[in-house]
Amino acid sequence: MNMASVPRTTCPYCRRVLSPWRHRRLFGLCGECHRPLALVPDFFRPPAYRIWNLLGIVYVVTLPIIGGALISLAIGDLPPRELVTVVSLVLLLWGATDLWDGYAGIRTHMVRTRTRVLENSAAVRVSAWKALAGAAALVIGITGLSI
Repeated sequence: MNMASVPRTTCPYCRRVLSPWRHRRLFGLCGECHRPLALVPDFFRPPAYRIWNLLGIVYVVTLPIIGGALISLAIGDLPPRELVTVVSLVLLLWGATDLWDGYAGIRTHMVRTRTRVLENSAAVRVSAWKALAGAAALVIGITGLSI
């Protein structure tokens, strides 16, 4: 809180106070954790906006795509070859996201788990494994597209 008792905007990833958001910009980076952030309109309060972690938005958007592809395969509308293409594209997105998150964690010594924010050597270890998993997902995605 500042002197006027107005809460300051915090990063949804590292929970640190953000620098003022530039006017009319939809995307930005946190100054502390270097994660990409997006300005999203709040559906329940129309004039208000929320700041979301862009890496988390990728996972939220791609999960229904995978679910829809699996349901279409089960119904019989989607041939297996197209399922491989859809899964490969989603793996490319997830791999790029994990690679970015891992690299940012190694660079800033800060990573977020489900319940807390890790810092220093523990964050570097987790981030290195996350970057390695992202690179593996990229390789698998590229392999799936080349089939």
